[in-house]
Amino acid sequence: MNLSVKRISCLMAAVMVFCCLASSCKKGDDEFPDIVYPDDTTESEISGTVETVDETDTIPEITVASPYSQETISLLSKLYYCKTHDIMGENTGDTISLDYLASIDPDYIINCVVTSGEGASADNIEQWSNSGADVPDIFLTCEFSQLKNDGLLAPLNSYTAGNDMMSPGRIFLNSLGEMNYGGTLYGVPFYSSVILLAGNPAYIPSSGKLAFKNDVAHFDEYLSNINAEYDCIPLASGYDLVPYMNSAFAGDRSCSFMMRSEYIRDSVATHQIITDNINHMTELYNERLTSNLTYEGTNPIFVRKAGLWLISSSDIDYFNQYYPSGMYFVALPCSSEQGQMSPMTRLYSLCVSNMSDNKDFAAEFAAFMALDTDARLLLETLEPHTGFLPCVKSQDVWNIVTSEPQFGQTASFFYQALDRAVYYPSSTDPLYVSVTEYFANYGGNGFDAGACYGQH
Repeated sequence: MNLSVKRISCLMAAVMVFCCLASSCKKGDDEFPDIVYPDDTTESEISGTVETVDETDTIPEITVASPYSQETISLLSKLYYCKTHDIMGENTGDTISLDYLASIDPDYIINCVVTSGEGASADNIEQWSNSGADVPDIFLTCEFSQLKNDGLLAPLNSYTAGNDMMSPGRIFLNSLGEMNYGGTLYGVPFYSSVILLAGNPAYIPSSGKLAFKNDVAHFDEYLSNINAEYDCIPLASGYDLVPYMNSAFAGDRSCSFMMRSEYIRDSVATHQIITDNINHMTELYNERLTSNLTYEGTNPIFVRKAGLWLISSSDIDYFNQYYPSGMYFVALPCSSEQGQMSPMTRLYSLCVSNMSDNKDFAAEFAAFMALDTDARLLLETLEPHTGFLPCVKSQDVWNIVTSEPQFGQTASFFYQALDRAVYYPSSTDPLYVSVTEYFANYGGNGFDAGACYGQH
């Protein structure tokens, strides 16, 4: 039997809401403000009537490439069956019996390919395609721009009708806008990672740990205090921060990655902001408050002799192997104590392969997996991924994320700020490669836009 399909939300309506949405970040003296959640979304979010079809119809079969195990994907597929057939009862994704789920025999097959937390790369997908192997119908990726340009992503517009899960109360709409290219939707936002500073608890000065939300003046003072008390490098590889913290020198205005978009519109004003940022960091080098440890940058082994270093939250589990006593986290500086932060964020989305034979079913399941509250509750309960922040706003989902012992309190701050998030490119994007290489080899001769941007 074919499963009835309830389509992903209407793209144009979502984009119109997205364009009209004014996001803001809560101000106040609390270092970690209370989370204000949207209306409860634990009620059933997918429902439909099962269609009776000819028994000779082929059973739908798709493959999902994601960080989740076959066991978890199998349970998720059975949860999907329960919701579409209205047999959840009073259960939710984190309370339903796993034995009950295991007993469900759905009328479709969902296979699994396990990836890293960052999903499948463009190279992975192109290798599958070029080798003649079956490309997964759904794959989690942060390299969607390249994959879209290579024609490997299925446009999702034709599957967008009647699903309300992409409404402002359910999802950070700027993440949805990131997947929209010229009015066409190419993926469903799943989760994101953020750029921040990690700190070694062995080098906290007697003045106390730097507040999570801080400004440039207090940040500099903190580095000076570390330098006065410890034989270490207060900040590792300072120029690595420059591409991400230009907003602190632009009145906390949300700025694109290394201000590339702003430079196209107004090169003179943008050049001044970037110069102010670089000059500030150069002063830290001159005062011996930062230094490049090695060409390896913020390698977890070399930063043992540093007080703070740049990190992506996606790398927290990896760094934990080298810091068993734990790390602490600090946001990139704002321009002032009252400033608002725009998190520098990398987006990971579930995309549908253009070669899939079951695009409608794949699109439906991708939307369920990414945005249904019960689906996210089940995934966060079975296989939480530290440092990755959901794109859904559900109170119940975020309660699990913010209760995680190490990163949970930090995640609670970012919940308040993700509507202001700025998305930066994947590590294989030419702009990202050019900018990071430029600052890794920066010689202090002033900002050269052509060399930095690689003429992109």
